Amino acid sequence: MTMALCTEPAEKGSAARRGLLWRLVHRPRETFLRRALFQVHLWAGIAIGLLTTIVGISGSAIVYKHDLERRLTPALYRTTSTPRLSADALMARAENLHPGWTLEYVATEEASPSALPDPWILYLAPPGSKSFEKDVLVYLDPGTGKVLGETRRSTALHPASLIDWTAELHYRLLAGETGLVVNGIGAALLFVLCVSGLILWWPGRKHWRSHLKVHWRARWPRLNWDLHNVIGLWTTLPLAVEALTGVLFCFYLPTATLLVTLLGGNAQQLRELFSAPLSAAPHTRQALVEPMVRTALRAYPGSSLYGITPPADASGSVLIRLAPPHAADRGDFILMAFDQYSGQLLRQMDSRQMGFAARVLLFMGPLHFGSFAGNFSRMAWVLLGLTPGLLFFTGFLMWWRRVPARRIRQQSVPS
Repeated sequence: MTMALCTEPAEKGSAARRGLLWRLVHRPRETFLRRALFQVHLWAGIAIGLLTTIVGISGSAIVYKHDLERRLTPALYRTTSTPRLSADALMARAENLHPGWTLEYVATEEASPSALPDPWILYLAPPGSKSFEKDVLVYLDPGTGKVLGETRRSTALHPASLIDWTAELHYRLLAGETGLVVNGIGAALLFVLCVSGLILWWPGRKHWRSHLKVHWRARWPRLNWDLHNVIGLWTTLPLAVEALTGVLFCFYLPTATLLVTLLGGNAQQLRELFSAPLSAAPHTRQALVEPMVRTALRAYPGSSLYGITPPADASGSVLIRLAPPHAADRGDFILMAFDQYSGQLLRQMDSRQMGFAARVLLFMGPLHFGSFAGNFSRMAWVLLGLTPGLLFFTGFLMWWRRVPARRIRQQSVPS
């Protein structure tokens, strides 16, 4: 009897000393932290549920954007196998269609020699417009210079095509820079939902196995709860990756600089990606672009021409971008800057030669778009884009049943 009286306080004292960590592992529902996280998870989910549903579904739709564009607008991709005309001839062809407009970018994305080449897409901006705001996209057959068609940059009022409209919805919510900021905030809150949801899922050491599966024969409230918990658990990691990479692309320069700095990389090298070197002899005759393209391709055998950025002003340089092998899987690129007057090489950057921090940053692109493991990851990312909507729907049903529906029932009961 005396021993029992002595050991009981000792056990209580031992349990008290275990504190918060022990309760989080064994009895998480009893902790204030879990109750607080529940409120954070609930209201963050309500705040961005519809947003993440729209962004997720539109993201799934554009995972195969290039293939869909070929099927939905085949006339824009009817190129020939004729050897390519010079870059200068193709650029002049597009500029002659819209005299006085500014050529901002040339997307080439040359296909493999065994396939028909992709069209050259030239971005032309009307006078007085902001950069890449009201561009007209001119599609040219690189072999003949034939105009395959034109589209406008997609906006809410002027959608270029269904797939372009969907892409603009995903990137900027059809609201320009404001939509990009809202998208970034939503991505940050999605990451909060992933972290808080993972903590809320943990039922305690004795019960976690039963929370790994869906009880399909249960009544619909329990089935709905299981779907939310189980789908949320198994998609937490990829959704968190999507959220963080989404924040990166919405606030690219500050977020990328922070990431590279934290990983011990060279932030100055990152800033060079957004600043072209100056040409040395302004106000003289411009050099041809085609020799620059050929110089770049000779320097990096096996790479393909990906894009050309004309000089932004009289002192700017010509940027030639190449895609090395497996660029889509790893985010690799080669960027070479040439003096627009002399054609002299001013700077070259090969991402494959960059440090660990830069390679991690570049891999964020394939991670976000699902191209890091070929067709397998793309199909997985199509399904992943549907999960935010499903989680929002099941979570909303749980909240509605516990709060609004209960209040409605209480008010309907006669006093």
